[in-house]
Amino acid sequence: MSTVKPRELTRRLAPIDTNFSNAQHPDDTGNQASALIRQISLASIQEIDRLISDLRDLRTKIENRSSRIQDDVVEFAELSRSAVQLTKIVTDSVAQVQTSLGSNNSNSSGQTTDLEALRIAVTQ
Repeated sequence: MSTVKPRELTRRLAPIDTNFSNAQHPDDTGNQASALIRQISLASIQEIDRLISDLRDLRTKIENRSSRIQDDVVEFAELSRSAVQLTKIVTDSVAQVQTSLGSNNSNSSGQTTDLEALRIAVTQ
C-alpha cells in the first residue's frame, strides 16, 4: 500500500523553472504555468490511482478473510454439535453399563450422581 505524503509527492516532480519573469514572450509564461499544472495534476492522478488500487486490494483481502471466518464458524458449529452428541452417547453408554452391573444411579441420601447431572446437562 502506498503511503506517500504530499511533500514527498512534490519532491518527486522534476524541477520546473517557476520564475515566470524569465519568460521571453508572454505566451511562454502561460506555457510554463500550464506545464507546471499538468505535471502536478499528473502526479496527483497517479497517486490517486495507486490509492484506489491499494483500497481494492484491501477490500479483496477483507472479503477473503470474511469468507474464511464464516467457514470457520460453520465448522465450529458442526464440531460443537458433534461434541454434544458424542457426550450424550457416552453418558447413555455409561448409564447402560451401570444398569447392567446393577449399580444404582442415585446414592443412598437421594442426591443426584455426577453421571445423572451430566446426562441432565447434555439433554438440556
